[in-house]
Amino acid sequence: MISRKLLITGILFMILLSSFSIMIPADSNIISVTSRKESINESSDDNNVVIRVALYTDEPEDQEFYSQFRRTRYFVYALRDYSWAVGDTTYTFKLDFVTTKMVLSGQLTTQNYDVMIYPPDQADGKVSLTLSRYQPQNLIERQKITKFIKQGGGYFGTCAGAIIAGDIINEPETYMEHAWSNLCYGFAEVDSDFKVGMPLFPQLKRLPAESIGSAGAYFWYSGWNQTGYDMNFHTAICMDVPLNKNTAIFDDFVEDTCRIRWIGGPTFVIPEDSDREIQVLATYPEEEISDNESTQIHYWQYAGGYLGLLKGLLYKGGDMHYFTQLGLFFKAFVFAGDWAKTNKIVETDLANKPFMVSEVYPNENSARIVRCAGHPEHNVWWGGYIQERDDTNYDYQYEGFYRWANTTPEDETIEDEFNYTHWILRRSVAWASQKVNDNNLPPVYGSSEVCDFENDVNTLDFIVTGNCEKSEGTVLVDLYYRYSFDNETWGEWNLFGTDVLDYNNLSWIFDSPYGAGYYQFYSVRRVENEGFIDVEAVPPGADAFVFVEEELI
Repeated sequence: MISRKLLITGILFMILLSSFSIMIPADSNIISVTSRKESINESSDDNNVVIRVALYTDEPEDQEFYSQFRRTRYFVYALRDYSWAVGDTTYTFKLDFVTTKMVLSGQLTTQNYDVMIYPPDQADGKVSLTLSRYQPQNLIERQKITKFIKQGGGYFGTCAGAIIAGDIINEPETYMEHAWSNLCYGFAEVDSDFKVGMPLFPQLKRLPAESIGSAGAYFWYSGWNQTGYDMNFHTAICMDVPLNKNTAIFDDFVEDTCRIRWIGGPTFVIPEDSDREIQVLATYPEEEISDNESTQIHYWQYAGGYLGLLKGLLYKGGDMHYFTQLGLFFKAFVFAGDWAKTNKIVETDLANKPFMVSEVYPNENSARIVRCAGHPEHNVWWGGYIQERDDTNYDYQYEGFYRWANTTPEDETIEDEFNYTHWILRRSVAWASQKVNDNNLPPVYGSSEVCDFENDVNTLDFIVTGNCEKSEGTVLVDLYYRYSFDNETWGEWNLFGTDVLDYNNLSWIFDSPYGAGYYQFYSVRRVENEGFIDVEAVPPGADAFVFVEEELI
């Protein structure tokens, strides 16, 4: 039972968040209705497969990118109208905003959509409004979304959007943990271990600084000053996540680890006995975040009391910039002071635990559910270290208690930091839709790749199938190969031929120039558009491999 003090803290928290942009707008039912109907009218056939994606958000679609504290738009950039061809088949994501009012009115169905995405901010907004498991709107929403899953609709969620699909396994202590426990839908069998609190409010109850947990510290301590772009751009940490490459989503990735952004997400707890197929797609790194000096931070203790909140409300310094619409209570929260740095390191307990999981719902519709504790929709960075703020006479969360220093500049890296992990979104959503063969998921490196061979071949002439992202202009795809007679000593890479992507048949008839043996392949896409030529980077390894047996005559 929630104590009176905890309830009072929760009410204060609700008042503070009442002015947040995460609230449901009154006119949320009218946004994106036209585009949704257009998407529903899109039909699929054998050569053109439309994957209808419901992006669950109450964020107005026509707002500028940084007009609100929302991460929804990263999903839009990665997925909307993204199209790729495999052989003679074209796949296209048709993404629409689906609001709470649309869900409650029954529009989230498998007749309308193949897969839904639950963004972190939408889940954060829901938890801020939750005081009881039995709130009518939450009960109806839970029933509608669970019904969509039972009907076979796919699900993809990151961070908070991953937590909400299952349950919280740890005993709730803070207000936020109670709210999460009340809100979670429970259609996923894999639960979350998630210790989190919101800075300031636990301390008003005279709880120790560490009561907010590592998730709360790494998220809330990062700062809200949007005039310093790097502060918000580099929030929490990027970790090199070990991948399970025996899974469809990651089997085409060459390296053993992939850098993914983490902003305080949970660990997943795999049940010992299960009635469904569950896979751990990725785990947290072997080294604890708190054991690495470059990513260590300390807890900060709020010492300003209620008077500090009033001072924050009246504070004249600082520019809320893009967050002016968040209101006076948020202003009081971020400018409340003073805070004191403690000598207690924020200890994480994440190493080797599940970071990304998938499961198949156990009925005849076999819905696929993919959940990630990190943020593959976000940018990444390399190098650098966390630099903690010096303890001054008046510290507050607006400026943050840590920031990243000496990260590798973007113009000195070969990767595109902004969309480095967008391929994870695309392959996860495509897999969850059940409309794409495991061998036909979107490319991993750049804009093209060679499809895997399901079996070895016993003829010198065989078909090599390409997988390529759609683009304006003339799209040319070069096929490269190399040969080995013993699968150990490999020759040089050679250009075999070029195919023009006309969305009829992206393939080559390969004639085994060196005869029987082992062959590896990769592809490079070239786009020629109004005199501009864009050439895809060479991947770090082979896309596909095949053994060619002696041809029988």
